[in-house]
Amino acid sequence: MIEAILTMERSIRGVARENNIPAATLRDWFRRYKAVEPEGLIPLKIRTFYSKEIKRKAVENVLLNGNSTLGTIKKFNISSSSVLRGWLKDYTGKKQLNATYSQTKTYFSSCCSF
Repeated sequence: MIEAILTMERSIRGVARENNIPAATLRDWFRRYKAVEPEGLIPLKIRTFYSKEIKRKAVENVLLNGNSTLGTIKKFNISSSSVLRGWLKDYTGKKQLNATYSQTKTYFSSCCSF
């Protein structure tokens, strides 16, 4: 899947649809692959600490500065788009952004080869 995207034979959205994977998840995999090659796709069960300050800066980067979520994920080294979306939802819902640990989730499917 990743090779087809790298060689521009197919789009992320098309590959995601064909393999029944959320496009955001495949984008996260692709970003990890580009950053550290195949090792970036090895499932990790680690907990990443995000301070209240990092969360605030990331949310402001999107909401106040108008930057993309993908760019913000890269800039602040956030594990996935779903993590940032959760912070944005909390912030816009007037919930306080507290420091937390986030466990890396993996969605690898047996149907798919890298």
